[in-house]
Amino acid sequence: MNMMLNRLQKPAPIDRAAFLSGVKFMPLAGRTAVVRAFDARPMLAGILDSGFIEYDMAVCGIINPQHQPKTAIYGCAGADISNFLLATDATTAYFVDLSPVYPDLLHDMLSGKFELTDDAFNYCTVKYERGFGYTSDLMRDIETKIAIELNALGIKQETLKVRTGKDGTIVLTFEWAYAGREPRTYTIVYVCANIERPETYPNILKEALKNGVDIYYERASLFSGCSYYKYLVAMASCIKPGGYVLVDDTSLIKRWVDELKAYTGLTRVDSPFLERLKVAHMSCPGSYSAMLPGYGWATWPYIKNRPNP
Repeated sequence: MNMMLNRLQKPAPIDRAAFLSGVKFMPLAGRTAVVRAFDARPMLAGILDSGFIEYDMAVCGIINPQHQPKTAIYGCAGADISNFLLATDATTAYFVDLSPVYPDLLHDMLSGKFELTDDAFNYCTVKYERGFGYTSDLMRDIETKIAIELNALGIKQETLKVRTGKDGTIVLTFEWAYAGREPRTYTIVYVCANIERPETYPNILKEALKNGVDIYYERASLFSGCSYYKYLVAMASCIKPGGYVLVDDTSLIKRWVDELKAYTGLTRVDSPFLERLKVAHMSCPGSYSAMLPGYGWATWPYIKNRPNP
């Protein structure tokens, strides 16, 4: 995959020393959050402004500070690999979305057999400015956008492998190194399903939930939050104790999660540092919505601190 998005690059000076000085320890509700060196790769590729990268990496410093192998489910995932990996560093992930991924097309995209279409260009520019890729319906040309995401993370083409898995899923594996870490193998399983309807999940997703997962991740999912009562309890029941749910930190979603607290065992993590980052990055172009400040990029961790009742 040899696709340099030079025309998307923008000057974005980084002046937050905490992210440029290697490892720094910061107090977090009685624990220690580890923030590692800033990863400039998505910024230089033109898909994420520095503020969004900093925020995601700060989240990872809370939920996976030692970068242990984790299993995660990403609801309404689309093509978003960069934010997900920066925020979780999960080595095994199930990307659940209604947009199907076609293996032959994905293989072609990963082999560099494509051009940067207007739609893909818009995906990059919007994500750079807003912190998330926008689509009002199914994500068109998702295979090209997956290739863009992988390229932006610096993943080498020769490490990429695509195959068909159980229940018609598409399995993508690759080698990657989180900033400041050694390379290791990552696996993403693309599951075409409606995250809002647990009764319709394919067996492979039901098995993953039965075995327990460490993280449930969801962002910029439009109105899926309105259906939390349908599936968030089911998801939370499968989160291992000490695991996390990460969702948009908006007033509306916080209210929904709080209403389900008694049924999910979830507690919102108290992090003044992350709150300060969120407020600081509201000034990023396109990051602020008068109705839902932080929508689409400011995910917040909720810890699973007890079994479901």
